[in-house]
Amino acid sequence: MWNNAQVLVLFARHNETFEEDFVGVALTREQEKAMGKHVDSDTVTCWTERVTLQGWEGELNEHNFPQPVFLVFRAGAAQGEKRKEDGLDPEILGAFVSRVAAEAKVEALNKQHCHGSMKNFEVYKFHIWELQFGWLAEPYRHNGPPVPKY
Repeated sequence: MWNNAQVLVLFARHNETFEEDFVGVALTREQEKAMGKHVDSDTVTCWTERVTLQGWEGELNEHNFPQPVFLVFRAGAAQGEKRKEDGLDPEILGAFVSRVAAEAKVEALNKQHCHGSMKNFEVYKFHIWELQFGWLAEPYRHNGPPVPKY
């Protein structure tokens, strides 16, 4: 069966430096719009990437969704840590309904990186974030309208 369930992963792009940070995950377009209003400012632009939710079957909506969701990133800050001064921007590599599936993705990426097509590239760290839909990074949480919770 083909999986068309997608989550909305939000990033903040700092207009002066073009650095990007992961700032949140939304379940619906309504939730994404509200969260984006917290992030957008004169100095920061919010943008969103749609990511297929691996391991989910059936319709994904405000009445039917997993809690939590697991996001896998290449580079960027680990969950609970601040961005390093010289750190690379995060790249979303997948969204999963289980930690086991997210860890399997990271393991496959590490093997590919060490033994496969990526071995000549810069060393990356892969991070798993465990989040609830509607989560928004601390610096942006109180700057906009209420974010719908499901």
